[in-house]
Amino acid sequence: MRITNMNVTFNFIIVLEIVIVNLAAANICLHKKYGTACVFFSQALYSAVDTAVSLYLIHRLGDFGNGSSLVILLSLLLLSPVVFLYKEDFSVFLTALSASWACTMLIFSLASCIAALTPGRFPIMLFAIQTLLLAGFLYGLARFIKCGFLYFLTNASPKINDWFHWVSIIWLILIVVLNLAFSYRWLLVAVFILLGINLAFSYVFLFRLVKNCMDITYLQNCSYLDEMTGLCNRSRMFLDAAQMIEEKIPFYLFYMDLDDFKSVNDSYGHLAGDKYLCIIADGVKEIIGSQGKLYRMSGDEFIGVYTGEDVMHCLKQLREYPWDQQLGDMEFLGFSLGYAQYPEDSNELDTLIHIADSRMYRQKRQDRKSGP
Repeated sequence: MRITNMNVTFNFIIVLEIVIVNLAAANICLHKKYGTACVFFSQALYSAVDTAVSLYLIHRLGDFGNGSSLVILLSLLLLSPVVFLYKEDFSVFLTALSASWACTMLIFSLASCIAALTPGRFPIMLFAIQTLLLAGFLYGLARFIKCGFLYFLTNASPKINDWFHWVSIIWLILIVVLNLAFSYRWLLVAVFILLGINLAFSYVFLFRLVKNCMDITYLQNCSYLDEMTGLCNRSRMFLDAAQMIEEKIPFYLFYMDLDDFKSVNDSYGHLAGDKYLCIIADGVKEIIGSQGKLYRMSGDEFIGVYTGEDVMHCLKQLREYPWDQQLGDMEFLGFSLGYAQYPEDSNELDTLIHIADSRMYRQKRQDRKSGP
């Protein structure tokens, strides 16, 4: 009788230990409605009730190796009312607790296998091994919850959260059934079925994640794209140039303004004016090639970021390019251009743009004075 009582005591402690670890994980992961003292007292009281019910179930189920997984799973279900302590709704609470419970159940199963191979009383060895494994696991679990899991639960879309909710629950059930399968071999069939279901859920879950990432990337590209010319816009230019400055990559920034563009719209119409802009943009992109990038700032204004060494050769090509042939019936009216050099002229992007813009308008004034 003494041995039986000792076994029951350790069985009780094993369940209580898992309950406490998962409640601690819930406290890290979720936002409490009440003060720490209130939550702690409520959890302590509920843990006592929960483990007392588990103790009764252990007596009813008999051998701990056969009934332990069911007892621990029932403990999870009994903990469900604890959700009133947290601000999150029940689905988030259940997802967090299921994921944490699956991890601790996996540790319990591993400890059970190791304890079965060691001499001595099974519940005592199980408790000792489980405690050691949990002690080594707790820091990683807490770090994962703070750095990854909580962020995911807070920021994932409702659909992603729903899939993750089911994946977590199925993993938990799978680990419980796997543990029971050591005693009931026929449950191995259920293990393989659950593995297949969870594999399907996991693939769908990953598909949703990848699709969301692709949608986000597409929307980001759209937000940085000038729809008419296909060039990147001013927002993308500021990001790209700022990154090059941060990485200390030398470059030339040239500001380009199309001369008398309004008269193109007035003479040929706005559709022809759009075509005029696109042809100019394509020509400049062709000349810059892989040594830089062209951005449309607004209207008929462009900025080029050139990383080549011979900027004067590039500017000469821009001047000598057969624009008239490309424009067909439309007359090429020219452009004004000024440039600044990083880091020689400035280390600040705004200053570089100001210098290039000033030099461009200086050239525009000179061209007007020397014109007919």
